[in-house]
Amino acid sequence: MIELHQTDEDDINFTNRMRKIVLGALLLYKPQEVYVVHIDNWFDWKWLPFSLEELPPFSPNRVLDQQHFTWDATTSAYLPSERGEILHKAQATSEHRNQRRLSKISAPTSFVWYSGNTRKNDAGSLLAYFRIPDGEGSYVAFKRKSDLWEIKRVIGTTEPELLRFEEHGQQQLDAVDVLGSRPNSACRTH
Repeated sequence: MIELHQTDEDDINFTNRMRKIVLGALLLYKPQEVYVVHIDNWFDWKWLPFSLEELPPFSPNRVLDQQHFTWDATTSAYLPSERGEILHKAQATSEHRNQRRLSKISAPTSFVWYSGNTRKNDAGSLLAYFRIPDGEGSYVAFKRKSDLWEIKRVIGTTEPELLRFEEHGQQQLDAVDVLGSRPNSACRTH
């Protein structure tokens, strides 16, 4: 299964919810490649670019972890890949505009950013492009109430669609549990 990076500053319930949403979206859209980036802190909707082409300009020092997965038809799974590009690297602003285009990285690809430091903040965020090159970006803000992470703001998608992703992701996790094995760092589909 695709495991999301987590630190001691991250709330496990938030990370688990993000994992289910990401897994569910991947099962539905089946991109060839997936980038998953863990950002150090909460971020707001302004990180959702006006143009689908632009890579959100997160400073490299905010990136806690970046993972890259590719679809392997032989195993019907997303497998970790070392060949992915570093999405957030130090460069001049003009270079950033000219070179950090989503369409130049690869297609069809999904890109996901999720926030860290959720234990302290009681707030979390998700920014995703699940259908590159033909889809839109989505932003979701979450707020913790007790141990539950409630959706507070949705842009570029709908709450029912997010809940559908989450349900599909949970079904995938349940199916793996029933089989009694957890493939390491792969997201298997039926």
